[in-house]
Amino acid sequence: MPSLLRHVIFAGSIAFIGLLSACAPKPIPAADFINTPFPGWTEDDGFYRVYPGDAFDVIVHGAPDLSRAAIVAPDGRLSLPLIAPVLAADRTIEEIQTALAVAYEPILINNRVDLAPTGFAAQQIFVGGEVNQPGVYPLPGEIGALQAVLIAGGFTDFARAKEVIILRRGRGGIAKLRLVNLSAETRGASADAPIALQRFDIVIVPRTAIGNVNVFVRQYIRDALPFEPSFSYAFGNFN
Repeated sequence: MPSLLRHVIFAGSIAFIGLLSACAPKPIPAADFINTPFPGWTEDDGFYRVYPGDAFDVIVHGAPDLSRAAIVAPDGRLSLPLIAPVLAADRTIEEIQTALAVAYEPILINNRVDLAPTGFAAQQIFVGGEVNQPGVYPLPGEIGALQAVLIAGGFTDFARAKEVIILRRGRGGIAKLRLVNLSAETRGASADAPIALQRFDIVIVPRTAIGNVNVFVRQYIRDALPFEPSFSYAFGNFN
């Protein structure tokens, strides 16, 4: 695939992932996030965090008439009777239940609220750079970056498999970045267990060695994303 066409597909697809996760119509100016550092890569807490499009049965114990099915709106909020919309996106189910109970406390004697998940929004990842079929793909289960590359048609002849980037949206929209050596993994020589990908993870296979991660992110990733609050990726300097 010609280099220009590959870059166009990369930019368009990665912007699509940003739009899938965006919650507000106005982008944040670059000056607001340009100096935000990448946090150190840490394992997630293991609790599922809610996204727009997730669906629940909401059970209001103190007023059964208020119980109903609800879907998290594109702005990341749940709308229920008698209270203002409550932010659900990027929270655990337990955190949302607590927020709803607080909202209903002035109204109900028994303000306990439970959420029962009934459906989940599409789980997708983006695989780009030097792969044969860059684009947005459904996340089929617990897979690592190497499996994602294979889903995207495998490496091109120009891929630098020893410096593959995984970007993950952390809490508050701050991106976490990790370099993984898929060349070693393909040979069975990697000492590290593969990182299980999560919804909206971005896997980028570079063409050449990444001498400066900040420049690479600025040129090929950050400028292609519609930076918006809450559910976009915020990129800064990699420390």
